[in-house]
Amino acid sequence: QLGLSLLVEPPGASEQSDVRPTFGAYLREAGPMLRRSPRLRRLIATRVCLDGAGIAAPFYVLYAQRDLGVSLQMVGIYTVAQSIGRIAAGPLWGWLSDRLGTTVSVRAIAVGIAMAPLAALASSPDRMWMMLAVFAMMGAIMDGVWMVMSTALLETADERERPLVVGVASVCQTPAALYGPIGGMLAGAIGYRPVFAIASLCALAGLLLSFMIPPLNLARRLDGEPMYGREVS
Repeated sequence: QLGLSLLVEPPGASEQSDVRPTFGAYLREAGPMLRRSPRLRRLIATRVCLDGAGIAAPFYVLYAQRDLGVSLQMVGIYTVAQSIGRIAAGPLWGWLSDRLGTTVSVRAIAVGIAMAPLAALASSPDRMWMMLAVFAMMGAIMDGVWMVMSTALLETADERERPLVVGVASVCQTPAALYGPIGGMLAGAIGYRPVFAIASLCALAGLLLSFMIPPLNLARRLDGEPMYGREVS
């Protein structure tokens, strides 16, 4: 909270109108906006697939305890590993976005998300240490997904269109709310490891889509206006 209080709002245009778009307006605008911007389309598709890997997240601890036989004390160590990963990776995502761009950062996030269920699948009673890597990676991507994907979305549009871009992206990601219940039903029906395999496939699909995200073209039109959201062909 103290850090937030020290933030300074940069100068920019402010919207004084009390009229706010309705949910229906967002739905009507979603189609045209997605057709106009292949980058936005693929960013959202990538995020939806990467979120699908989250179906496995609630079951890593249960798998470690019930299938690998780890102790309750080890669960505490997993929590520490997750916290260390979260703290250590924050500066990395910022550095990647600043130096290499958000497109590269999205791909790095996708690699990290894919590594967690793959490491869980590679674990066994003889390789219980692999679960430490699972929780460390979960911590590393916990804030990175939001930070990197939000930045990538915001830079896809100009300042006036950004609220609509965020709204359209949120609407398109609504089905992700079903991943949790679906993961629970699958874990009860087929077990933890098949759920980890499905999560891996979702993450790998997101990784593949991330390499199809066009880079931004920040060249200018003949009238001098920036071509926000236009992609390099």
